[in-house]
Amino acid sequence: MALFVDQSAEHGTFVSHAHARASRNDARPSTHELRLFVCVLLSAGLVLLAVSDATPMLWRLRAWADMPWLPFMVASAALAIGGLGTWKRASAALPRFDENTLLALFIVLPFAVSCATLVAPQLFPDVMRDGRGRLPTFFAATAVTVTSVVLVEVLELRVKWRTAQLLERLSSFTPPFAMRLDALGNEERVAAVALAVGDQICVPPGERFAVDGEILDRNTTVDEAMLSGQSRRVARSVGDRVVGGTLNVDATLVVRAKHVGKHLVIARVSSMVAAAQRQVAAVERSSARTVRRFLLVCLAVALATFLGQLFFGAGARELGAFQHGISILVLACPCAALVAARLAMSVGTAAAARRGILIKHAPALETVARADVVLVDKTGTLTTGHPQLMGVEVFVPDYDDVKLLRLVAGLEAGSSHPVGIAIREGVEALELEALPVTTFGSLDGRGVYGRFEGRTVGVGSLALLVERGVDITPLEARERHFEAAGQSVVWAFEETRCIGSIVLADQLGAGVREAVDKLTQRGLEVEMVTGDSQETAAVIARQLGISDYRANLRPDDKAQHIEEWQQEGWTVAMIGDGDNDAPALARADVGVAMGSGSDQAIDAADIALVGAGFDSIVTARDLGRAALRNARQNLFLALGVVALGLPFVAGLAPQFVPLSLLSIMAAGLAALAAVLVGLNAWRFWRGSNVRVV
Repeated sequence: MALFVDQSAEHGTFVSHAHARASRNDARPSTHELRLFVCVLLSAGLVLLAVSDATPMLWRLRAWADMPWLPFMVASAALAIGGLGTWKRASAALPRFDENTLLALFIVLPFAVSCATLVAPQLFPDVMRDGRGRLPTFFAATAVTVTSVVLVEVLELRVKWRTAQLLERLSSFTPPFAMRLDALGNEERVAAVALAVGDQICVPPGERFAVDGEILDRNTTVDEAMLSGQSRRVARSVGDRVVGGTLNVDATLVVRAKHVGKHLVIARVSSMVAAAQRQVAAVERSSARTVRRFLLVCLAVALATFLGQLFFGAGARELGAFQHGISILVLACPCAALVAARLAMSVGTAAAARRGILIKHAPALETVARADVVLVDKTGTLTTGHPQLMGVEVFVPDYDDVKLLRLVAGLEAGSSHPVGIAIREGVEALELEALPVTTFGSLDGRGVYGRFEGRTVGVGSLALLVERGVDITPLEARERHFEAAGQSVVWAFEETRCIGSIVLADQLGAGVREAVDKLTQRGLEVEMVTGDSQETAAVIARQLGISDYRANLRPDDKAQHIEEWQQEGWTVAMIGDGDNDAPALARADVGVAMGSGSDQAIDAADIALVGAGFDSIVTARDLGRAALRNARQNLFLALGVVALGLPFVAGLAPQFVPLSLLSIMAAGLAALAAVLVGLNAWRFWRGSNVRVV
């Protein structure tokens, strides 16, 4: 079900909302619902004809029931209208003998036997005829069975259509127009499809981003909730990434486009979710194997019943053999059982999408439910990834706190590094003005330097101070102290003396502690994996109550650590957001990427939390477990109804319907199984707070 299309290669444009609505309307289950309505009418008419002999109120229909070719034509119409999908699946499965082939066989056999009684009645003994000289037929049972098949098709299609609606809603958050800035800084209103990578757009507060891009000029708050409807506001700074469709809350921004059109995160992930609904999860394959075995047992029971009634039955043995044997086939028609697991997983995927959890691969929802271990990256996942200014310390008498902060803000004026951004934000919050620093320079991430009042000044790591000839002996112990507290520190210098320090710290993300507690309560092993120092990792782990953590890990170290868990038989979920997490996300049994993460992380992951926070991993696991439970319940209902009805249909229990209506009762039980499966899946969908420990 494609919601996004390739238009011109020149722009890589995003599908318009009008085309999106057209695609959705094409996929609406209205055609299938019309087929269901027609099949219900046809099967109801045949059932009324079949029961007219046993129902005095329907005596006017008996003349129609005596027309042998009328039930044949009505049942043929039901087969042609309702059985099209079944025939296509069965023919595609040939020459393999799978569950689709068995479904077609269970539908065709009763119909074929009924046709034989019409075209070759001489083949059947007279003892099989009723008091009015008619041979038994199963046209009504065939029509009811086909109606059951169409019913489960409609149920499944409606779930997929609902997911398509959610994905379309997600795409609709991207505005169709944007204000593009030209080389002179003038604004021009253009269509979103005309934007290209590298364009700069102006986004005022209260408007949504038309591109995935990078903030260029100032800080803001972004509301990242799109599908859930619950506000989720996060701070975003210069150099941070914003996702198309999210809402700019505070300030007018200039954003440089990194992805446009069909390459937006929303577009890429949504198309993957649509494709995932055509994939098969492990629970569906397991369910299909169970159904195949059950059907083979039912075939054996039908054959044994036919032979038992034929040789050992009472009264008209041939009539009893045909009625009981064919009725077992009608009862065991696997339309509900075949869709039991698939319907539950489709509902689970749709329910996850409704909460901003986009399942990119069908097995992912099942795998996250079975996960034993959750490995979590620190920066940007457990923490906000945005350091905040915590304090300042001055070491020389000719500087004070204010002057040092203003100097460092001047040094970091043009920096896009998170540390520089954090310092500028802190100085702006104190309403201080940066000092005029000239002749800037940057030293490969070690720090920055410049000239102030004729002297060389700078701010950076201890390594930078060593290069500048500063004695760091008294500073090393201070740095270890800050790291032990989970803080980072940069050092300011003037010529060859250290004049002060700036202390910063990353903050825990909203709801992270509660989410870690919930994962632990559910029996999962939670481990933090980070490239930060041992001291910093220990502080964050202590704040979150995480007992296991690994520090100083490179990206390939994380992937190797996951492999070690897997070799011990654990199912591993990895949660991350950065480029350095991509190898680990790909190596894990299920990778989960934050929606605001890097392109590499989102592409490598199996699940994307778009417009959802870290705590959504708990919801994803609960939904997965609920989907698995619903799949088992659906299969139990589908096969349980058959198992309960089998003794009655096989003649092993007291009969409470006439023998001529036995096949209709069997078809009614099969339809009841389909209805029960549909109701159970609908109950799952309607559940607002899914909770499975």
